[in-house]
Amino acid sequence: MDEILIVLGLIAFTYLVNVPLGMWRASVRKFSLTWMVAVHASVPVIIALRIWLGISNWLIPVLIGAAVLAQWTGSKLYQQKYAMEQVKKVGEE
Repeated sequence: MDEILIVLGLIAFTYLVNVPLGMWRASVRKFSLTWMVAVHASVPVIIALRIWLGISNWLIPVLIGAAVLAQWTGSKLYQQKYAMEQVKKVGEE
C-alpha cells in the first residue's frame, strides 16, 4: 500500500510541477532555448526523486505521460488567461 501511495504521489508531483512550466512554455517562442528549458526543467528533479524513492523503470512512461499532459494543461490555461486579458483590453477601449 505504501508503494502505491509513493507512486501516485510522484505522478501527482510530476503533473503539478509541469503545469506552471507548460504555462511558461506557451509564453515563449517555440523551439527557442527558453522553450527547451521550460519543457525539460522538471526532468532532473523527477529522475532524482524516482531513483531516491527506489521506484523501478516501469513508471517512466507514466511519468512522461503525466508531464506531457501537464504541459498541455498549462499551455491551455495560459491561452485562456491571455484571451481573457485581451477581452479586458478591448472592453476598456
